[in-house]
Amino acid sequence: MHNITRQGFLRAGGAFAFAPFAGTLFAADEKPLFRMGVMTDTHVGTTLESCSRVKAALELFRSKGVDMVVNNGDIADHFYPSGYRALRQIYNSTFPDAAARPREVWVYAWHDAFDFKKGAPRSDTVKYSGEAFAEVRRLLEASDPVTTSFTFRGIPMIVFQQFDKPETFESMVAEAAAANPGKPIFVFSHVPAAGTVYNSWNWGDMLQRKIYRKYPQVVDFSGHVHGSLRNDLFIWQKEFTVINSGCLQVWGGVPVNDDATKSKQEYGVLTVDVFPSRLLVRRHDVRDGSEIDPEHPWNVALPFSAATAEYTPERKKARAAVPRYPEGARLSATVDANGAVTLAFPEVSGTVRAFVHRAEIERRDAEGRWTRYALRDTFGDFHLAQAEPERKIVFQSGYFSPGERVRFTVHPLNAYGVAGKALVAELDIPECGGFKTVFDVQGLPAGFGFLQCPKNTECPPDAEGFYAPKNSTWSELAMTMPEGAFAGPAKTRFRLVCDMDIRQKEEGSMWELVLKDAETGALRTRMIHTCPGAPGVLRYVFEFSQPEKASGSCKLSFRRGVGSRVRFVRVRLDRTV
Repeated sequence: MHNITRQGFLRAGGAFAFAPFAGTLFAADEKPLFRMGVMTDTHVGTTLESCSRVKAALELFRSKGVDMVVNNGDIADHFYPSGYRALRQIYNSTFPDAAARPREVWVYAWHDAFDFKKGAPRSDTVKYSGEAFAEVRRLLEASDPVTTSFTFRGIPMIVFQQFDKPETFESMVAEAAAANPGKPIFVFSHVPAAGTVYNSWNWGDMLQRKIYRKYPQVVDFSGHVHGSLRNDLFIWQKEFTVINSGCLQVWGGVPVNDDATKSKQEYGVLTVDVFPSRLLVRRHDVRDGSEIDPEHPWNVALPFSAATAEYTPERKKARAAVPRYPEGARLSATVDANGAVTLAFPEVSGTVRAFVHRAEIERRDAEGRWTRYALRDTFGDFHLAQAEPERKIVFQSGYFSPGERVRFTVHPLNAYGVAGKALVAELDIPECGGFKTVFDVQGLPAGFGFLQCPKNTECPPDAEGFYAPKNSTWSELAMTMPEGAFAGPAKTRFRLVCDMDIRQKEEGSMWELVLKDAETGALRTRMIHTCPGAPGVLRYVFEFSQPEKASGSCKLSFRRGVGSRVRFVRVRLDRTV
């Protein structure tokens, strides 16, 4: 990397080019060593038609003259032999000259092993993954071993499959670092290091994070987390560098307490120009080949320096624009016959889109002060090419008490949680019958419990009344309730209201909550995500209609949530009369 003063730059007549944001300078005439095309989570089906997005990506890569094509895993949605054969056909037809075909890098992941053994339980997927990956490699006619390392035009590269042992992982990185002092090490893996890119606290790997911390020269190219490349959450630097290519399929995301999140289509891929002094990463939409935010490609200086790295969370947050609602915008709040409240408001104006809209509910405390007791996020339209005119957020009746007055505030947030000016509305909650209370308790009294699955080990509360896993923070936990509390005929409506103080020590860590049948494990509600950090006591409501077959007992499942613990302030169950 070259350092030069502003005066020197002017005297040089523009021989250097600015990188975005901090003014880092690179030689304008520097030639790239090679260009990569990177995609991930293609989740193809059994037919050629299911490979249409991959075909579009390959055609884009061909037009850009790439020297390498990477697929970062979950190549197919299940182990689909015909899908892998279709991919081979598309690769060969897009690059018909085998001698000039770009180098291929394949990463194998969980979905590529799923259903490999027909009739085997889902839990055996990892057990058979080695056999499955070897067969996927054969079907794809891939030349490299499943796990491998090599040097490409002077850059050391390591390819891991999802279930490689940590000791294998670390020894290969250590060997590459020792053999290539001063050089970046490209690692291609499916799962990103935990706590780096979007959604990686829930879907990342903590062991990888611990290993990479020792090797700041690592550039981890990953997938798995799914999301839109129309923001900077998919690049991360702090102790090393992570570049994630989102997905070439669908994504849902992790908005807080949103039980209405819909799958969103994604068409994003990356091209990466590898220079001696930097990586130039461009994002593309495969539908038309257009570049996403062409004025701000990701420009990653080499070698890595924590002191000057452009894509640390702090630096990204500091320069991110804040979305704002149009001048004169209003928030409307209406209540329906069942007591549910719908908030309606316009989308933000200008070129800065909202990442999410956050709606908060407040009620007056004993001193008459407005106090927040619930919140819900919904995604903005940042991921869409065309802006949408309006947004709506719905809160079920379980969030309210008849006769009280509540205040709603809605903020537009950017990808780093920085909020624009709020819209505010107040509403008197009317009487709404139809439900009766089954139980209404404080804490978890007799008949309730908090267990660590799958062995259902009792987790006692600590001195402050908080429950937490006894062993692994990744285990599933469950709040159990009195047997038969959910008994009732089909179509009976149940409503579980939980006021909980949830504290998560890792920034971005979230618990996944879902109500399940206690005996069969069948889901009764959609999964929601808790608010990260320690936001205080918040209300979460789980509402469903009784199916035809049900045990009459339910448990509230807590999954993931690294370092999280929970205190139950109030738990109430209502059912229709």
